[in-house]
Amino acid sequence: MRFSNSKLVFAVTYLAIVGSGNPISNSTTTSVPDLPAKPQVTPTPLNGAGATCHGWQLGTDTVSATCGNGVGGEVTSTVSLNSCIANVNGVLVCSVGGDAAHSCSFTFMVVPDDADTVGLVGDCTNASGQSVSAGIDLNMCITNRGGFLSCP
Repeated sequence: MRFSNSKLVFAVTYLAIVGSGNPISNSTTTSVPDLPAKPQVTPTPLNGAGATCHGWQLGTDTVSATCGNGVGGEVTSTVSLNSCIANVNGVLVCSVGGDAAHSCSFTFMVVPDDADTVGLVGDCTNASGQSVSAGIDLNMCITNRGGFLSCP
């Protein structure tokens, strides 16, 4: 979030006055009721392939995994990274038909023991032609549909 200098000065001044406990005027103050506590939310992957798949393997421009099919079985499938991910100036983003492997070289995956995050790391070319490191959580780009990996 960006603030103009005047907004930033206002925000700092306001916080200094409020934080000091000094009222702005001598008028009667009214107490403000406490806001309800913010509920604790456990973040969940957008598409959840990491939570329902295991045995992740990285190919040149593909990923494979064995995923639950929702009826007690498992299916091993492969999806093209080109079909789900794009390279936008050296930054990996989810994009159907993104063609990322044409400007990126994927080097490894990071799959923690809890497997809710499936990190993909590689070197991608930015708009200046420089190679930059890039990464993305595949949970945001790849889903499990009945045991088969696919783009959402």
